[in-house]
Amino acid sequence: VYTVRKAIGAQLAIESPVEADLVIPVPDSGTPAALGYAQESGIPFELGIIRSHYVGRTFIQPGDKVRHLGVKLKHNANRALIKGKRVVLIDDSI
Repeated sequence: VYTVRKAIGAQLAIESPVEADLVIPVPDSGTPAALGYAQESGIPFELGIIRSHYVGRTFIQPGDKVRHLGVKLKHNANRALIKGKRVVLIDDSI
């Protein structure tokens, strides 16, 4: 699965090139595709979003308010790293 996700990220870089300063994955499953994108494009890879592993699966929450709060608690941006940067954000979901 890792190899396929990384290859898909590389293919995305070929099909959708952009000018950017950083490639950042949405943790954790977006990491292989982001690595592939970064390697193919030559854009530096960084971990710009830190995930709290103590927060459960947010997308299955019953209501929007609970889901949005869960996402805020689960993912924290490294603001110092991304401020003023053009970022390619890679996830494995739509």
